[in-house]
Amino acid sequence: MKYLKKILIICTLCLGILPLAVQSTSIKRADRLYQKYDYNFAIQIYEKLLKKRPNLAIAEKLANCYRYTNDAKNAERVYAMILGFQNFKPSAYKYYADALKQNGKHQEAKVNYQKFLAIAPQEVAIINTKMASCDSAINWLNHPNKQVEIKPFMLANSEYADFSMSIFNQNLVFSSDRKIEVSKANKYQNIYGWTGNAYLKLYEYQVDHQNIIPLPVQINTDYHNGTSSFSAKGDTIYFTRTEKPKGRNKGSFKFIRNAIYFSVKQNDAWSKATRLFGDGINYSAQHPALSVDGQLLYFASNMKGTVGGMDIFVSRKNADHTWSEPINCGTSINTLDDEVFPVVKNNQLYFSSNGRIGLGGLDIFKADGSINNFTDAINLQAPMNSTNDDFGMVFTDDFTGYLSSNRLGGKGLDDIYSFNITPPKELIFALKGIVVQKGTTFTIGGAKILITNLSTNEVVELVTDNLGKFVLDTLQKETDYKIALYNSRNSVEQELTISTKGLKESKTFEVKLELEIKENDIVRLNNIYFNFDKWDIRYDASKELNKVFEYLKNAPLVHIELRAHTDARGSMVYNQYLSQQRAESAMKYLIQKGIEQSRLKAIGFGETMLENHCKDGVKCSEKDHAMNRRVEFKVIKDK
Repeated sequence: MKYLKKILIICTLCLGILPLAVQSTSIKRADRLYQKYDYNFAIQIYEKLLKKRPNLAIAEKLANCYRYTNDAKNAERVYAMILGFQNFKPSAYKYYADALKQNGKHQEAKVNYQKFLAIAPQEVAIINTKMASCDSAINWLNHPNKQVEIKPFMLANSEYADFSMSIFNQNLVFSSDRKIEVSKANKYQNIYGWTGNAYLKLYEYQVDHQNIIPLPVQINTDYHNGTSSFSAKGDTIYFTRTEKPKGRNKGSFKFIRNAIYFSVKQNDAWSKATRLFGDGINYSAQHPALSVDGQLLYFASNMKGTVGGMDIFVSRKNADHTWSEPINCGTSINTLDDEVFPVVKNNQLYFSSNGRIGLGGLDIFKADGSINNFTDAINLQAPMNSTNDDFGMVFTDDFTGYLSSNRLGGKGLDDIYSFNITPPKELIFALKGIVVQKGTTFTIGGAKILITNLSTNEVVELVTDNLGKFVLDTLQKETDYKIALYNSRNSVEQELTISTKGLKESKTFEVKLELEIKENDIVRLNNIYFNFDKWDIRYDASKELNKVFEYLKNAPLVHIELRAHTDARGSMVYNQYLSQQRAESAMKYLIQKGIEQSRLKAIGFGETMLENHCKDGVKCSEKDHAMNRRVEFKVIKDK
């Protein structure tokens, strides 16, 4: 696993003064360092040896050193050299492809994955995922999320590895292998041979003073301490530690693993840290992540019960403040490869994985749920993820936070980046429609529309206005709708569907529905209004009558009845006379346009069919009275 330095799965400790070793060109010295996982020092000797006498054995160990120390550029160089030797191991194709992928050379990587698969078909599941990642990476890198802004957090970054921010009250705590002064210590004692840098420690970035200080000795012991998580009150810290092995002889080295420790702050001082999970010998436990309520602790481990390499596990706090036996978070989270660096945000779990379709090394994913009940994990894509390792995400609010990455352009090997997500705009989906006479532009008011939500079967009924229009501005996202237009016989005249599924921007759907007018149908003429006590055709009314003319012209066998109505003001007898005059005025207008009189009939209904409450004795506005002064037509013959 190429990112062992960051996740601290293993650690070897030796009292030898390691820098002296790099002066040697002895293959025995290099192999000794390699066996002790002192890769940084072994690299320097292997490089000298490879220049003097190139051979496959040295090249393989050098390539492994670069792979383990996560130096993809040099790993690519040396694995390419290995492929030029005879009898190299087939796995060189896979490791070469991994390095190419991390270096953004996805097409070349895919070719070498295919070469490896031809030799090792049993690896088909993992290799197919890696090849699919090459295709996805190209697409995601070419179409990054423009709502996400990533910037280096220069106030904390150094030339060393700096990663995994956590929130501690108003300040930030992160892991780093930068140099730290140790009194009365050999100047080489704090060097970690794997990286050639100091052992990891936890540092506090004091926001107000923009100052960085190491956490006290109760937390930062002689060896690795990192990847922390704090309780909401800031009075308990959970973190990863590798302990100094007991009974060590001078010059010896031991294979040890990580464990999770916790410490409680009392009277402004941290207590001596206590081991919580991991025995430091048989399996590792690391990267603790406490839920907001403090009741669940997620972490990465290769303990018994893993799906693959490192898996995410979770433990629940008991009533007596002990912790339950950890359980695996399940295959919605864990894969055959590694899942590490969990972070909890509300009801979401963020973590890094190299076992899913991604861009390169570790990618950050998120899944909804808790414990072992999660939705399928989703890749955060670019620019949150890069072709290199991306991990250690933490939110400061819903849209800002920090992540860690060794992507190109950083200051050190691993750097901390701030991210800012532009809040998504509220998506608004609306429907605007119009109903017209079939084959014409004649709009029809009073038509019934039923709109059905096909997810919930909820039905909204609308009626077209005087202009034949209808509007619904409450469409839901990710939903299919059926729109049905009904005729006067209450049967479906026309149906269509629209969908908001997959839409990332607001949209107004515009639809045009057609209704065929048949015998005995009554159609209200929009805007055929008259001035009070008048029956002459107004200009605005002539526009609507022109549509009736076009309709009759295109349907030469249709006969209609023009029906006029008045408001309730005036006597009933007079209103009857007035409505008849209005109906005849409309009929005369159509005759003058060229429609045969035999196809037209004028009938006045007076105030007998009011549209609203404005009857005799009721006080109404002029606008309300005007609604009753209208003209309709009824088809009396359509053959």
